[in-house]
Amino acid sequence: MFTRRLTRTISALGLVLAAAVAAEAGAQGVTTGAISGIVTDSAGSGLEGVQLSIVNQTTGFTSRASTRAGGRYFLQGLEVGGPYTLTARRIGFAPDTRDGINIGLTQNLRIDMRLTAQATTLRAVEVLSTADVAPSSAGTRTVVSDSALSRLPNLSRNLTDFIAIAPQVSVSGPGFSAGGMSNRMNNVQIDGATERDVFGLGSTGQPGAQTGSKSVPIDAVKELQILLAPFDVRQGNFGGLLLNAVTKSGTNDLRGGAYWYYRDQDFGRNVPTLRATPFDRSTYGMTLGGPIIKDRLHFFIAPEFQRENSPVSGPFLGQPTSATVPFPLAADSMNRFETIYKKYDAAGPGSTGAVNGENPLRNLFGRMDMQINDVHRVVFHYNYSSGQLPSRLQQGRTSTRAVYTSNFHDYTQKKHAPVLQLYSNFANGSFNELFLGYNRVRDRRIPPTTFPQVTVTVARAGAGSATIVGGADQFSQVNELDTDTYEFTNNFTMPRGNHTFTLGTRNELMKLRNLFLQSSFGVWTFSSLANFDTGTASSFRRSFILRDGGNVFFDALQTALYAQDQWQVTPKFSLTLGGRADISSFLTDLPYSAPIDSAYGRRTDDVPKRAIQFSPRIGWHYDITGNQVNIFRGGVGLFVGTPPYVWLENAYVNSGTIITFLNCNTGGSRDPAPKFNADATVYEVCANGAGNKPIGAVNFLDRNLKFPQPLRSTIGFDRVLPGGLIATAEGLFSKTLNQFFFVNRNLRDPRGVDRNGRVLYGDTIRTNGQGLPSLPPAVIAAGGASRFSEAIDIVNHDKDFSYNLTAKLQKTYSNNWEGSAAYTFSRARDVQSFTSSTHISNWSFGRTLSGEQLDPYTSISLFDQPHKFSVNGSYSLHWLRNLTTDFSASYTGTSGAPHDYVYNRGAASGSGDLNADGVQGNDLIYVPADARNPAEIMFSNSGSGTSLVTAAAQAEAFENFITNSPCLSKFRGQIMPRNSCRLPFIHNVNVSLRQSIPTLAGQRVSVQFDIFNFGNLLNKNWGKVQINQTSTFNNVPILTHSGQTGIDPKTAQGIFQFNVNTKEYVVGDFVSSYWRSQVAVRYSF
Repeated sequence: MFTRRLTRTISALGLVLAAAVAAEAGAQGVTTGAISGIVTDSAGSGLEGVQLSIVNQTTGFTSRASTRAGGRYFLQGLEVGGPYTLTARRIGFAPDTRDGINIGLTQNLRIDMRLTAQATTLRAVEVLSTADVAPSSAGTRTVVSDSALSRLPNLSRNLTDFIAIAPQVSVSGPGFSAGGMSNRMNNVQIDGATERDVFGLGSTGQPGAQTGSKSVPIDAVKELQILLAPFDVRQGNFGGLLLNAVTKSGTNDLRGGAYWYYRDQDFGRNVPTLRATPFDRSTYGMTLGGPIIKDRLHFFIAPEFQRENSPVSGPFLGQPTSATVPFPLAADSMNRFETIYKKYDAAGPGSTGAVNGENPLRNLFGRMDMQINDVHRVVFHYNYSSGQLPSRLQQGRTSTRAVYTSNFHDYTQKKHAPVLQLYSNFANGSFNELFLGYNRVRDRRIPPTTFPQVTVTVARAGAGSATIVGGADQFSQVNELDTDTYEFTNNFTMPRGNHTFTLGTRNELMKLRNLFLQSSFGVWTFSSLANFDTGTASSFRRSFILRDGGNVFFDALQTALYAQDQWQVTPKFSLTLGGRADISSFLTDLPYSAPIDSAYGRRTDDVPKRAIQFSPRIGWHYDITGNQVNIFRGGVGLFVGTPPYVWLENAYVNSGTIITFLNCNTGGSRDPAPKFNADATVYEVCANGAGNKPIGAVNFLDRNLKFPQPLRSTIGFDRVLPGGLIATAEGLFSKTLNQFFFVNRNLRDPRGVDRNGRVLYGDTIRTNGQGLPSLPPAVIAAGGASRFSEAIDIVNHDKDFSYNLTAKLQKTYSNNWEGSAAYTFSRARDVQSFTSSTHISNWSFGRTLSGEQLDPYTSISLFDQPHKFSVNGSYSLHWLRNLTTDFSASYTGTSGAPHDYVYNRGAASGSGDLNADGVQGNDLIYVPADARNPAEIMFSNSGSGTSLVTAAAQAEAFENFITNSPCLSKFRGQIMPRNSCRLPFIHNVNVSLRQSIPTLAGQRVSVQFDIFNFGNLLNKNWGKVQINQTSTFNNVPILTHSGQTGIDPKTAQGIFQFNVNTKEYVVGDFVSSYWRSQVAVRYSF
């Protein structure tokens, strides 16, 4: 099947290959650069046997090579940066020397040399910097230089924030997306070693992302690349983008510095959102590098620390009277709850007052470089990080939910990542790079107490009801994750004539241990304080361990084998042909579950064992005028992305063989809860002696499952303009040949359609609005939903696609300034947009469903961003005596995130599920041709007395809402398409001003002031982010489902309520809507 699809795709692209796209222009290393060219005599004939040496003037490291037939040479494995000096010598000829050579990451810089038979030495010639030539890379990439890293404002001091600079990257949706892929499909490499969040729980793609931990300090990074289509076969393991960074090294001179960044609640607009509670953050660190043995052994260290004191969001006891969200509890309810709680646990439930949690982060990066001899260079780096994020909430404090601090939890993370690299540059031009790496991450979620979680319903201060929550959060009671990644990579490059051959392998062994014992301390609910006092619970839930202490052990091996030929067809034209095989192996067996087999006809022990996915790549690079001023480039190839392993490991966790639960009057059980006891382990059954221990959630992996695999093609033209400017026009197209598809196996085939054409998965929706899904007969016979709460399967589809068209103007740092300006038009279409770590959430909310769940039809992706303007720049003004002022700024203007409108749950449990698939909040609304026509849509009165709003008034208000919504008005008389509305356009400007002050002996001190959302500083109405009034998510509830006219959903009509005060968009009252600032002080020597 794969071969047929691949053949069809490649054949279709064959006719347009000449217009379709790119490859790397040389076989340079993935963490280094290279220099190549031809050495000729005065007559232009190639000279064989010329001895070349290149010296890094900062480190003294030297590499040597000799020319081959035709005078060709290739010097690889060169550390990024410079300056370098290149010298060519041969007996009988005067040497030729080139100075001032600077090399970029993965760049192959061509320098041709000519030797003459004169006895006098030619003067040294300075080579143009890399800013004066078009980039040698032919794939889609963005380079962030060391000067841009140090100058551009960055609020979080996180390396991944620079991803937003790439014009083709979508920043409007949840996380950074490239090629229409989920941000969880991105990869991060530091010095060529894997540095991604293997399990995939965080949003930044780095280990420890849940605590805010950073892979490496920004001050340790020399250059950064954001790669979307690098056609070098050595690059892989990503489906979205690859963040490729190389770090700084020590030199022959002792150099270093220290820095301190600070901001607090007063460093921003004077609004309660920023200033209601104390906040401060300090980030400080240092760098130090120099020689241990000059020209031979160097060191570099970069420790960084963060101290933060930040408030927990939501209403709290004692908050300012100006707070927009009221605190839900009356004093008597709160006091009584605390008294009762202390009867069971003398430590008490904690506090409902203001909570400020610290967020200490620590990074320590160290590196040693040693030139063993002219052939071998070895690099060892050690990367450590740790983070703690205390006082976090699984569910936040709201106007109807008061949460005590005993229900909070702490995240902690530690990472150790040593990497050893050996670079070998042989005299004949062959080159070998060897990587050995280990990445050890330990994540913990720690509750402050072992008291069970209790939830009590009380009267709300004012009117209505509220809930009080105390005790250990049910999802944090026991929650541990260990991740160990072992890496071995070796690449061998061998030049032969005008061909450069590369053979290599990359291997990652992942070993995971996940201990997730939710509800192990117990979870209790009470309908009143009186019942809490007497221990009369409404429901009770606890977990039982079945095997391995509840631990899930999951081992996987990701292997890649690849070969490539970079063929210099003519001095102007190069062609790259390569192939890569990615082999995914699951090394851990699962036990067999007979109940799951009887219900679904699937063996839990039948998981994917090994999948081989081939990725052919072809590309070209054409130097039209032969002087690297006009470059036409293109290529096409396949890429295999490594998914977050939580998606795969879920099939092991939810296999019915690790843990089970006792549910009393919850989770489908009607067995009464026992009398409250703080020690949940005393209960094996419910109060009536019964009690089901269900399988719970079940997750499957198709035994033929393949990892996500997009085909990407790109075409680009680069033109060097006067002043070192480079103009670029580029197109990128992406089409998935394999993509994950989450399917619900707890649903039968469709039962029909409703009066609006919505596909139904249940035969009954009760008159109170509760939908009843129709389960497969075998599932019902095996225990039904009370035994199998969910059953989500991952299979493959091949429908997703996206494209980008980019125009860009850029200049690397020279003549006191650098900058870039770009516009990108993009479209992304997918079947499901993955934003969650769990199967059920990706199925439920990955797409809003009105059609057949097994039909992989595409619609607007959550990562779709049609328009993006990005401008970044920095200018240095030198004045008086050694005084320098740096001004830097960045602007990003993007289309707002897409969204849709869905039905909201009403008073009845299970209402709001218009297709009866068992999930609320994912059913797209039907947009009536006339909302005032009850034959088309029915409303019911809401409220009572003076707050009564009639059905007619709601119908009129909804009609006006549709009319005033350009999005909804286009879809009258039909179910609105998924993600067919869009938030307003977003503008964001950040600026930075740095003043350097010289001191003694070349030492410098600088003071820096950064302002974020600068437009809002100029005008309080600028720079604000608009959101939907009723939700910050893409599925926006707009109509509340209050009932049905009958129980047959195929003929019955839904009855709804609409809030007549609803506005489509309002200004989001969160920190990014207001200007903020930070101050920094730096010292360097």
